[in-house]
Amino acid sequence: MLEKEYYSLEDAAPILKCKAGDLIHLGANDKLPIFALACDWWVELYCCNDPLYPTDPYGNEVLPRERDFHKTGIPFQVSGPVRLYPETLLKYEASDSATAKRFVAPHDDDAPEGYYEYRLCAEGDNKPQHDVALSTCVLVVMATDLFDYQQSSEQPQSTLEKPLSTREKHSLFKLVIGMAMMGYKYDPTAKKNVAVADICDDLKKLEIRLDNDTVKKWLDEAAKTVEPKLPNNI
Repeated sequence: MLEKEYYSLEDAAPILKCKAGDLIHLGANDKLPIFALACDWWVELYCCNDPLYPTDPYGNEVLPRERDFHKTGIPFQVSGPVRLYPETLLKYEASDSATAKRFVAPHDDDAPEGYYEYRLCAEGDNKPQHDVALSTCVLVVMATDLFDYQQSSEQPQSTLEKPLSTREKHSLFKLVIGMAMMGYKYDPTAKKNVAVADICDDLKKLEIRLDNDTVKKWLDEAAKTVEPKLPNNI
């Protein structure tokens, strides 16, 4: 049973048998979420303008915090843990004078982390609110994150593989269905596909054993997810 909702870095470090600075390093490398304790901070909620899983012209997925945001609603106050961006922690790791103005905002929908964010703003009486100096903040680790990391770090390396994220699955499905359609003339709308057998035959030549049903299952799943446009020459 978890004794606390969160631990200060000084209290969390002994649990992981490391120093507080090591936790900052983990946070800066996006391996362990680090939070600052807000105390009636005035913030505005911002939401990313772009689709949930956009790509650049080369097909590479773009992280939310690399894109534009728009303000939603009116200023309000927050207290308690607010998550710091890894980039913010990277600056703090390099300099004790680092400050923060933007924070990861919690959300209830299926948007990826970082799609919403808090930004410090003027107080209710319009007094300017300066960026927060991280050296003056109480930095904490949520208990669930702390013990999840502790458990994963104690497991054999072979068991530490993460499941694919939704975006990673989408990218993999794009690759699979694209090669099947353009390389084997696979038609996702057809009831029967000679392409499935052709794919299995070629895989056997590489000593990769997959039966027809398995190949068809994942091609169907990829087609359903990606919904590719059928070229005229297929």
